[in-house]
Amino acid sequence: MDGNNQELSTTVQEAVSVDTLVQEHRSLDEKVTELSDRSFLTTDDHMELARLKKEKLRIKDRIAQLSSQRESA
Repeated sequence: MDGNNQELSTTVQEAVSVDTLVQEHRSLDEKVTELSDRSFLTTDDHMELARLKKEKLRIKDRIAQLSSQRESA
């Protein structure tokens, strides 16, 4: 595989990764909203909500990192 094909392959893989991460982020956002809309949260619910929010943030940071790499390439 020559350099141009390898660069294209890497770009495509990064785009797929970003799209997958965006979908995961949206799914987590829906779960956070669903849990937040409950009138009462148990201790386990609060822990789950915190876990979901941390995972959303981790994914958001990864999306930003991949997008920044793509723009600087």
